[in-house]
Amino acid sequence: MPTELFGEYDVVVVGGGVSGCAAAIASARAGANTILIERFGILGGIMNVSGPPGWAYSHLWNNHGETIIAGIGLSDTVFGMTILAFLVSVEELARELPAALKGRPEISFGNVAGSIMAFFLFNAGIIALINPITVNSEVLGFYLPLCFGTVIAVSLFMMTKNISRLAGGTLVVLYLIFVIVGYIR
Repeated sequence: MPTELFGEYDVVVVGGGVSGCAAAIASARAGANTILIERFGILGGIMNVSGPPGWAYSHLWNNHGETIIAGIGLSDTVFGMTILAFLVSVEELARELPAALKGRPEISFGNVAGSIMAFFLFNAGIIALINPITVNSEVLGFYLPLCFGTVIAVSLFMMTKNISRLAGGTLVVLYLIFVIVGYIR
């Protein structure tokens, strides 16, 4: 049953997932009169919808993933850094694209930058706390230098205060190089 809301708000955040909660908290801390609207009536977003199936899929993948990866002929590192990362990114892109299409690309780009920081810092930190990570020579020799180069490229684009279509194309080409060379190696 719909709930009617009355009042004046500086910021309306739609969606009580992790990003929506973070946006609402940041907005309120900045002094804006903020309201958070969540259609499911509980915070957590997609984790409340796909949490148990996602957890089951994760266990299925961990039990049979090695067979699948071996059948494709990829190392665990290449699989995780290309196919698995791409699948996670598609979901993220589906959330970011509407803002860009409505002329608010800074929201989308902010979400990209924030997600990268969450993946690098939070996710890697939790994984290392649970099971320390051994960094192999494949990562040190190719992926890590490419990550550094990509961070430098994105930072240089951001310093221009306008990330153009050409810069966007450059980023997509860098990603394709990353995927293709990762498979060839």
